[in-house]
Amino acid sequence: MIQVLRLIEVAVDRVVGHSLTRRVGAFGLLMGVVPALVVSIFTGLIIFSLMVDRVNANLSEAGGLAQQQVLFRLSNGEQTLSDIADSTIVRNGLLDTEGRSGYLDPFLHSYVARYPAVELAALTDFQGEPLTLVANTSLPWDPALWATARTAVDRGEAIWKMLEGDTPIAVVAYPVLYPPTSSFEGALVVLIDLRKTVGAALERMPTGLTVEVFDLRGELKLRHGALESQLRASMRFPLVLPHLDGFPGLELVVSMSAWEAYKPLAIFFSLFIALGLISIMVARSISQRLSAQLLGPLRKLDDAVSNVGLDGRVRGGDVPVFGHDEIARLATGFNRMMAAIRSAQEELESKVVERTRRLHTAQSRLNGVLESIRDIIYSVSLDHSRTLYMSPAHREIAELRDVPAERRYTVLCTLVHPDEAGRIEAFRREVQTSGFGEIRYRLRKLDGSALWVQERAYLVFDETGKPSHIDGILTDVTAGVSAELAREAAERSLRIRDRALASCDEGVLIAEVTDDRVERLVYANDAFLSLSGRCREELIDKDWRTIEVDERDAQSLRELRRIIRNRSHGRQRMRLKRKDATSLWVEISVAPVQGTGNGSASHMIGIITNVSELVHGEQRYRKVVDAVREVIYQVDNEGRWTFLNPAWTAITGHKVEETLGASFFDFVHPDDHPFNVECFSELIAGKRDHVRHEVRYLTRNGETRWMQVFGQPVTDDDGDLIGFSGTLADITESRDAAEILRLRDRALQASSNGIVIVDRSQRGNPVIFVNSAFERITGYTAAEITGRNCKLLQGRDTNQSEVEVLREALRQEKPCTVTLRNYRKSGEMFWNELTVSPVRDADTGAVTHYVGVQNDVTARREADLRLLDLFMRLDMVFTLSPDGFVSFDGDDRVAFVNPAFERMSGFSSGEMAGLTRDAPIAGLPSRTDRTANR
Repeated sequence: MIQVLRLIEVAVDRVVGHSLTRRVGAFGLLMGVVPALVVSIFTGLIIFSLMVDRVNANLSEAGGLAQQQVLFRLSNGEQTLSDIADSTIVRNGLLDTEGRSGYLDPFLHSYVARYPAVELAALTDFQGEPLTLVANTSLPWDPALWATARTAVDRGEAIWKMLEGDTPIAVVAYPVLYPPTSSFEGALVVLIDLRKTVGAALERMPTGLTVEVFDLRGELKLRHGALESQLRASMRFPLVLPHLDGFPGLELVVSMSAWEAYKPLAIFFSLFIALGLISIMVARSISQRLSAQLLGPLRKLDDAVSNVGLDGRVRGGDVPVFGHDEIARLATGFNRMMAAIRSAQEELESKVVERTRRLHTAQSRLNGVLESIRDIIYSVSLDHSRTLYMSPAHREIAELRDVPAERRYTVLCTLVHPDEAGRIEAFRREVQTSGFGEIRYRLRKLDGSALWVQERAYLVFDETGKPSHIDGILTDVTAGVSAELAREAAERSLRIRDRALASCDEGVLIAEVTDDRVERLVYANDAFLSLSGRCREELIDKDWRTIEVDERDAQSLRELRRIIRNRSHGRQRMRLKRKDATSLWVEISVAPVQGTGNGSASHMIGIITNVSELVHGEQRYRKVVDAVREVIYQVDNEGRWTFLNPAWTAITGHKVEETLGASFFDFVHPDDHPFNVECFSELIAGKRDHVRHEVRYLTRNGETRWMQVFGQPVTDDDGDLIGFSGTLADITESRDAAEILRLRDRALQASSNGIVIVDRSQRGNPVIFVNSAFERITGYTAAEITGRNCKLLQGRDTNQSEVEVLREALRQEKPCTVTLRNYRKSGEMFWNELTVSPVRDADTGAVTHYVGVQNDVTARREADLRLLDLFMRLDMVFTLSPDGFVSFDGDDRVAFVNPAFERMSGFSSGEMAGLTRDAPIAGLPSRTDRTANR
């Protein structure tokens, strides 16, 4: 828009030029044309609005009529389809599978013939399969019809759906009620050609109008009437049946040619423009003639003005004056003005000479002032590449003595500390954008020392308002920065200390103390407020003695007050009363804070530590120490008892009160005294860090008790020995038990039978003990067999029946005796008579170990085998001998008779077994006679 206005301005300048006559004429023309043009435009807009309303009214009337006709036909057709679907003849068609075609087909034929827009009518089952079908078209049965019919049955309501394709075909499906079940089991499906429906409704549309139907995607479905031009006026009308689900959203567009609509308006505007142009030309001619007559004298004045030179000097004479009108008065005034200008010009020249002289004087004074100023005043170009001016102070501050004047600021920038480079760039951008900037940064002088400077810069503009250069001043603020940094460090230290006091877990109180014994609280941290349960207002500016403690700690409170009065250090433990009347153990440590004047204490600081847990822990510790059955003791570096728990009295009978202060060695048996002294002497000499030995102690009734002594040195913070501490354990019974165990061990070791003990609680039942007889029998040492299973002795000969007997006994946790083939370490086989017995826990009764007793019965087993062989030989001799033999056992009963005796006596071995010595002899003669007779 701005460019268009500029072009109009250039065009006006070219047409009118610089002539005032033409300008006045153009102005008169403009004053006449502009109002007429405004009125004309306003009138044209009103006429155009009325014409647009007329066109819209025509389109609205025609479109509304078309919309009503189309919707009437669609609604009427929908109601007809609904009545047919609910008719008895259609419902019976679902039941009558054999004869439905006789009456249903003619019925559907009559419906299709009555409505030309109906292309197809069909009755389907609940799956959408057609039962009967009547069509005016050759369209195949589309799957969309099947899906639409099934959807109508499932929903129980009418469904509308548009088929895909160029032809606007709508599928309408109405569910049909099945009378026996009162459920929808079929659907009446109809194909409607919307072109025929809409075309019939638009037959009476006025000529010159075009009616189009679009779907929701903007696709054209049909058009009624010829489309004469793309430039047209149109109006849209929706085609909606809201009570039908799936009815396609269509839109009716009624349009007409824009030329036909607005032709009268175009003719009117053409005539209006022609008349306007004629009027402008006539007005322009009249205005130019009038301006030439009125402004002639002004040309004379213009010529006089042109005689004034560009240098401001006046040349030529006065302007001639004609008449007494306004222009004549203007010429007279111009002549007077020119005379005044000549006089003023001469006076101005003399003043310039005088001011130049004064300027030189001020310049010299300014140079003197700049020489005395300690700050660097500079002027640089906008890009900081050229120094326009820099005051002499740069020689002392930045030491730029041998640098060319135009490069001084550039060299000064090279002295900027590297850490300040980013801030300097931001400072320069700020000056360029906002016109002013201020920054404090570090310089590195040529000697390596740091220099803090404060720089302020201003953006200077020229007469046209454009940035010209940058002026600035640098001030040496090193001393101020150092003081400020020191002050900040001190303040930071104070803040850290204050935060440390505030965040300290221990309570802190500070009281102001004076010579008149005023002890007023001035500080209490949050930890103390939490300990005391009080708020800060209840404590600050109050005497610290308002803090209450338990009455039982009155002595500790008096001692604390004495320490504060004396302005000294001290520590006391007492029970502090809280605001809620409860109390807790605290330890209060106080110390004086020296004032800055005469060195006396101006404040007292108290650290209040909650030691409730510590006190309760000490009490619990005392209870534990008193309950321990071992003696816990402490002695000083001279060997005197300083602490003993009650176990000392329980073991020795000596009272603790009587023992404290006595010598540590007075209660040791005289025979063990040298040994005990020797052990502790090594501890004192630092040769050992602790001692543990056994000595005898004398009891109060003169008996002795064996004690296991444990002792270690106790040192102070400097590492100096101040005593000993440790325990005394009464081991009299354990030594007796150990002696019994050693006796049993010697007995086991002296046994001729091998003894082995296995641990059942460990995986694999490892061996934990064997005696020397085991080592002698098996050849394995105790170290070789310990930790291993006794299966080692079986070697590879594990398939023995006695092994299974042993395993079963172990499973049942019963003792057993078996004889196994075992193998010595050398591989030699020996017969091992093994007796295994379980060892049970005395408390739980569970088996924890097994004890095995081994007996090498190899010699006995070999003797038994030889005896068995001898018996077998004798049995063979007795069996084959022709002489009769009878053997008796130790009870004189028959144990064996040979076959020869059976033949001789007639008695079988079964009859003879168990008879006494006399019984068979008594019956022997008679039985022998019978045998002989046979």
